[in-house]
Amino acid sequence: MIYTAKVIIFGKTFTAKGDTATEAIANLQPGNAKGRVILCVEKDGKTRERVLPAPVATRLFNSRGMSREVALKNAASLFDL
Repeated sequence: MIYTAKVIIFGKTFTAKGDTATEAIANLQPGNAKGRVILCVEKDGKTRERVLPAPVATRLFNSRGMSREVALKNAASLFDL
């Protein structure tokens, strides 16, 4: 089962794939993510969309280490496909 993650930041769309939802989100490389983002995860034609607040998006895409791992775990838990 392949998961596809898509993030929309200021009208720009970035996509990545992975074997799990966590891996697909971790493979996203949007660069500088400031502000709210829309995170979508798709599996087998089912799509879930979530709006992430600015602090969560910053931790998820701009930070490193433990804060990124915690944000990644929390973001992946939003998607139960």
